[in-house]
Amino acid sequence: MADIKLIDENTDLSHLRKPYGWDLEINGEPYDIYRVEGFIHTIGGKMGENCLWACPAGEAPTHENLIEFNGDAPTWGITFDRNNYIKSKWDETSVEANGQCWITRNGKRFYHIPARYMDYGLAKAQHLLVSLMEECPLNLNERTWKEQAIGKKIWYEGQPAKITRITQDNELWIEPDGIDKFKAPPHWGDDFDYDDYEDGLRVELLSPNIKWFRD
Repeated sequence: MADIKLIDENTDLSHLRKPYGWDLEINGEPYDIYRVEGFIHTIGGKMGENCLWACPAGEAPTHENLIEFNGDAPTWGITFDRNNYIKSKWDETSVEANGQCWITRNGKRFYHIPARYMDYGLAKAQHLLVSLMEECPLNLNERTWKEQAIGKKIWYEGQPAKITRITQDNELWIEPDGIDKFKAPPHWGDDFDYDDYEDGLRVELLSPNIKWFRD
């Protein structure tokens, strides 16, 4: 078993490679994560012999700003907000309840789950969170996951497409790739006019209508 060895003023940090791309935030501030070989601060737990250290993003790592890293990067979570509202219909007015469920990333809303009730919303969110981690090939744990996604090729309803941007709501904006425009699949019916989507359309990260190319 390795021995604990901490960084001090005599530690040579000139050999460090560039930091991991993980999106670590501490109290809302971005931090970089470095592997400092031979300087193990923790043994056991989820990381075993842990030589990962963190410092404020963009700063050169020194013995003064590096701190031991045992956290998550990014932090994922689930929230459910229940609220009452007044519903008016014809001559009747009533108090109704509704709910909003979200998967969060670094404490910010990331992926919306339509759910009026908490039990369904939390169960659905747990399932979708696993799907985001295991089925979505985008590097969602990376700070630059949006930039990395641009240009990635996918199939949309069996048609070639590519991602051209990520919306503010973390949906994919996709455009036809090598074809003039998307065609409505037969199961959508003859009344659907796809001309409005010739320049592209928005789809969710876990949309069943897309198939990912694997790198």
